[in-house]
Amino acid sequence: MPIWEMLSHAQHAALRVSRAHDGERQFAQIVADEFLQAAPYYAILFTKHPETGAFYAGVVMGLEPGRNLMAVKGALPDYRPADLERQGFYITDGQLVVDREHGVFAEPDGQLFVRHER
Repeated sequence: MPIWEMLSHAQHAALRVSRAHDGERQFAQIVADEFLQAAPYYAILFTKHPETGAFYAGVVMGLEPGRNLMAVKGALPDYRPADLERQGFYITDGQLVVDREHGVFAEPDGQLFVRHER
């Protein structure tokens, strides 16, 4: 089970976010506002949630779990769905939280989440 931490500048100033795990995702959920941006790059389909029965849209990036056919060197070169952008971040009780155990935070070469402007 993930351990969530409330996002704070003091605690997460050195947090690095990596896109290296994009190559492991074969499907990503999208919202209607993303259709025009995603359509030139991915097949868009509707699927049914197995537990709730609700339909939702997504993009197909591969046919096998753990294999993204659109990734180049593990990263997506073109449009990146918002579902991938928000990996590891969640909202609970009106607060932004981070799952430090998520794979996007494991790579030391990731980009700093908080940029220090001077």
